[in-house]
Amino acid sequence: YSRFVQALKTLSRRLAHGVEAEALPFCALGLDGLTRNVLRDWQDAGLLCPTALLKAPTSTLENVLDADGVKALRRWARKMTQAAHKHRTDPEPRLQLDPQRPGEVRIGDTVATLQEKQYRLLLTLAARPGECVPYEEIYRAVWGDSIVEPNQMHVQKRQLLRHLEQMGCPVKPLIKTVPKHGFMLMLRPDEVNCGAPEKALRKAS
Repeated sequence: YSRFVQALKTLSRRLAHGVEAEALPFCALGLDGLTRNVLRDWQDAGLLCPTALLKAPTSTLENVLDADGVKALRRWARKMTQAAHKHRTDPEPRLQLDPQRPGEVRIGDTVATLQEKQYRLLLTLAARPGECVPYEEIYRAVWGDSIVEPNQMHVQKRQLLRHLEQMGCPVKPLIKTVPKHGFMLMLRPDEVNCGAPEKALRKAS
């Protein structure tokens, strides 16, 4: 019952602000400039995440906020990031990719062997955890100069997650699709160890 009531409250707030649930915490900040259109654009760009906001160029934030607003937003993002790190109790996957063992990935205590393209995809995202990696960058890293259908990226993502899940790896949520932009590895930088990504990509060739 309580979950149902909470869902109704969330829906009511979404309708009032005209945004997705992910953007509601930003509406509560009361910062001038954070309009529903701005929040939608930021959601598409993968910026509705405290970690991503802390890494975003100041110029991006200054396009919609004044100097005080940018400072307030960054303070809030730091506070949220620190609180999440301090109070998180649920076990999370810790991703490891060893350049000396191309194709092998360890998530938590589970080790899985990936096909080349799946490994390249995961390694490319692991180089920038918590950030939206553009489709163009993923395409170059996975296929190089080869020409394939654009939807192959989504096919490889689905196959990668399915394979890891079959191997018993905790994968939900692991990779998020940022519509029209790219993929994001949903882990903090301190949860990922991928050695030297460029070296590992060369070994996987």
